[in-house]
Amino acid sequence: MKYTSIIHAFRSISISCIFTLTLPTYGVVEFDVPYTYDGGNSPHDIVAVDLNGDGYLDLAFPNAHDHNLQVILRYDGTHSSTTYATGGSNSTHIASGDIDHDGDIDLVVANTDSNDISVFHNTGTGVMGTPSLLAVGSGPISVGLADFNSDGWLDIVITNYYTNDVTIWLNDNNGAFSVSYNTAVGSSPTDSVHADLNRDGILDLAVSLFGSDEVAVLHGVGDGTFVWCNVFSVDANPHGIGAADLNQDGLIDIAVASENPSNSVTVLINDGGCDFTANDPISVGNHPQDVEAIDVDFDGDIDLVTPNRNSGNVSVLANFFGSGDFGDSQEFVAGFGERELTFGDLDRDGKPDIISASGGTDGVISVLTNLSSNCPGDITGDGIVDINDIFAILGLWGVCP
Repeated sequence: MKYTSIIHAFRSISISCIFTLTLPTYGVVEFDVPYTYDGGNSPHDIVAVDLNGDGYLDLAFPNAHDHNLQVILRYDGTHSSTTYATGGSNSTHIASGDIDHDGDIDLVVANTDSNDISVFHNTGTGVMGTPSLLAVGSGPISVGLADFNSDGWLDIVITNYYTNDVTIWLNDNNGAFSVSYNTAVGSSPTDSVHADLNRDGILDLAVSLFGSDEVAVLHGVGDGTFVWCNVFSVDANPHGIGAADLNQDGLIDIAVASENPSNSVTVLINDGGCDFTANDPISVGNHPQDVEAIDVDFDGDIDLVTPNRNSGNVSVLANFFGSGDFGDSQEFVAGFGERELTFGDLDRDGKPDIISASGGTDGVISVLTNLSSNCPGDITGDGIVDINDIFAILGLWGVCP
């Protein structure tokens, strides 16, 4: 069984080399029913990266109530699973990147109840070494990796829910960390995203503030520190946050997923400098805690996807014509209790598949294989460019309203 829906896209086609028409076509968003991997006790977050260098994406996720990291190494048709103690308590969120410049992917896990993070160095075969623990603020609830001081090495950013701040750990340029500082961001931050929001070549931060129903924007200085920019109102109970150029104007925009009772995504369009304009919230499934930005349907613009914790599905928001406007959400069955998701081409067909982590005593990792397609000129969405597509265009002929 498959779940299919049709969304609009734009393509330019040339006719007799005389002129070019930009015509509406249809992309088919299609995901197969999910297959699953066994997780531990309450997996919250997940990454899909090649940990052992064999060309296949592997999966890594923390199991919150087992206080461990689980790594699933995927091979050609088989897989193996290994767990590693984090040394912390309530291990909830994860980030991946080459921290020590040895050519393989390392992992960092946030431990919400012990107020620290676990840094795992990859031995190169997908086997993780004993983690080192770094202290952060109270209630670390998200973690990310990026080069915040422009020295070519990945630093760590942690969002701390109870101390209303973010912690930055700067890389010592050898994969170790000895310098950190905290920056206040606002009430009950739940997630952060990094991007160059003001186009100065330096990474900035946007932070979702659950306690005040806002997003805080901080501009990077270039040395790993940040200065306050502004806050922007969004729908109630914002949690997950993402960033991408949603309207194709060269500026990075922000998307925020708001939990119950909002059950929505708010898009903040970047107007330059410290200015963002909030679009009307878009309804999605029940209790979204994450939002990811990616071109799901291959029409050249960035779409949005949320995992919906209480409705057992994911919502896809199709970007109309690269405008930053989105239609009604399209739901696809996934695991119940989903908290976070990521994308990865697990079957190596060139299409990003959805991988989500579903919490609970018997945790499940759900994979929705992407079967989407996009055919320029296919106006009717039947997978064929034929006379019916011409009739569809002729049916639209006339003066635009």
